[in-house]
Amino acid sequence: MARRRRGSGTITQRADGWWIGQIELGWVDGKRVRRSFLGRTAKEVDDKVTEAKANRLQGVPVGAGRKLTVEAYLNRWVEAKGHTVRPTTARSYAGLAREHLIPQLGRIPLVGLEPSHVETLMRAVVAKGRSPRTAMHCRRVLATALHDAQREGLLSRNVASLARPLRMAERRVEAMEPSRIRELLEQVDGDPLGPLVVFAVGTGARLGECLGLRWVDVEPDYSAVTLQHQVYRGQLVPLKTDKSRRTLRLQGSVKAALKRQRLATGESEYVFPNADGGPLDGSRVGKRWRELRERVGLPGLRFHDLRHQAASLMLASGSDLRTVMNRLGHSQIALTANTYTHLIREVDQEAADRMDVLLGS
Repeated sequence: MARRRRGSGTITQRADGWWIGQIELGWVDGKRVRRSFLGRTAKEVDDKVTEAKANRLQGVPVGAGRKLTVEAYLNRWVEAKGHTVRPTTARSYAGLAREHLIPQLGRIPLVGLEPSHVETLMRAVVAKGRSPRTAMHCRRVLATALHDAQREGLLSRNVASLARPLRMAERRVEAMEPSRIRELLEQVDGDPLGPLVVFAVGTGARLGECLGLRWVDVEPDYSAVTLQHQVYRGQLVPLKTDKSRRTLRLQGSVKAALKRQRLATGESEYVFPNADGGPLDGSRVGKRWRELRERVGLPGLRFHDLRHQAASLMLASGSDLRTVMNRLGHSQIALTANTYTHLIREVDQEAADRMDVLLGS
């Protein structure tokens, strides 16, 4: 049975003879955080607790050795996360840590990391030719890792959260005229990639969601599909959130494309299969799309831009913002609004102009 050392208040002796002391580190995520110290004697533990309290008063993190580097901590953190998050998320964390975080920050002691280091990291990512969005993603992943370090009592602050974010240029989505989209769909008719293009434009689904579509997800009369999986690096994985998992009603052109695809794919499990019947690989689709877009005279159009064209058509047809959000699988309506701000302005102006006509102004 544990017994308390007289006058210590925080130091007790366990049944196995070892002494243990604790120090309060405050609250993180609504949970009380404590740091424990073990020793063979009460004095040994008392010295550790006293030093920890003194360090805490001076703002020095409790329990973080000066020799623990960012590299050592991130390697440990990535390995631990592999058991608690989705495989796709774990691979993303590991890839960013290996490619950007560790090369730039790895040798710095964890407790010596400063916001300026994180800001330098983001500039270095962009200097290597990666997008500002990737640089900001590095910052978010590092902030998640350092948040966990705070919970362990290794850090007193999260410098990644304190670092100034990069200025992101407003992402402007260029919408094609409906007549040009119709022309595009006519031009791809008969191409092996044609049904996939029609489906992407008609639903606004992401490429991975298109490739993860199976015939069991399609209504027998082709009236609707349920998106619940995606293909990521050749593997079929569930979509992350409830907002992503959604059922979409289909219009006539998409129904017709799926009917033709059903005849072409035979007994394949996937709607858009590869030669072996498995799901198409995204990189292979990208290569074939680049060849196709050159042929139809749209060299700068990414496959992902077909999703944006779907959104522009929905907005132009009078769909409200929440309907567009639900069909695209966005998690928040603000994401939809921010992405398509200028398109919304155009639709709003058209509505105002129509009111002018009705009022005779």
